[in-house]
Amino acid sequence: MTSWTVKDEANHIYTFPHFNLVGGATVTLYTGSGKDTITELYWDSSGHSCNAIWNNDGDTLYLRDTSGNLVLSYSYSGFE
Repeated sequence: MTSWTVKDEANHIYTFPHFNLVGGATVTLYTGSGKDTITELYWDSSGHSCNAIWNNDGDTLYLRDTSGNLVLSYSYSGFE
């Protein structure tokens, strides 16, 4: 997944570091700070206002491969 990207509707973009995801495995992407492991990656969103990436009232995640092809999109609505 090296150089794949995750983006939200506001165009905050995370680019995967050198990273291999084996079949059947999972990885968790945290938007805060931390040390990357084989199962956890950290966006380090400290440069954004309020350190927030995802909107409480809803947002969409877009996962793209190195060629820019959309692999997955996931939308959610906020709580009312």
